[in-house]
Amino acid sequence: MTAAVRAAARTAGAVLRHALAAGAPLALLLVAAGLWWAAMGDVGVLRAVGSVAQLFAFAVAAPFALHEAAHAAALAWGRSPDALQVEARLLRVSVRPTGPLTAGRALVTACAGPCATAAGGVVLIVAGAPGVIGVLWLAHLLMLVPPFGDGASAVTAVRVASRARRAVQAP
Repeated sequence: MTAAVRAAARTAGAVLRHALAAGAPLALLLVAAGLWWAAMGDVGVLRAVGSVAQLFAFAVAAPFALHEAAHAAALAWGRSPDALQVEARLLRVSVRPTGPLTAGRALVTACAGPCATAAGGVVLIVAGAPGVIGVLWLAHLLMLVPPFGDGASAVTAVRVASRARRAVQAP
């Protein structure tokens, strides 16, 4: 198994563990709805909570896991598995390089997460998934706008590459 695949799997696992922790209240609601169904015979509450759980899993947890796993794969591609660290904080998982990056590697890494998730959104839409899920996957492209971390990293990488090119071309 290559370093990129190991890094992506490790990152996706960290994201999904955090998603499970964030979804714990939803799990309690599912249990309560199941008890309501068992006691009252009313399946409506269980269906409603189940729909919210599905939305959380397919519109929040899964695309976020793919997003961060794609960053990790791009960062670790052809490098040591120690080329990155996974930072897990409350409701946030990030992938950080442990050493210097070239401008090109930084740009590819910044774009990998949003682009992979958007590609997944296109596949979901073509496959007939509910529109809101595909659109939420596609919305990861907004992470390439500079106020967000991926966008800021991409802009910085382009600026560094541009400066280096100008320095080489200067007489």
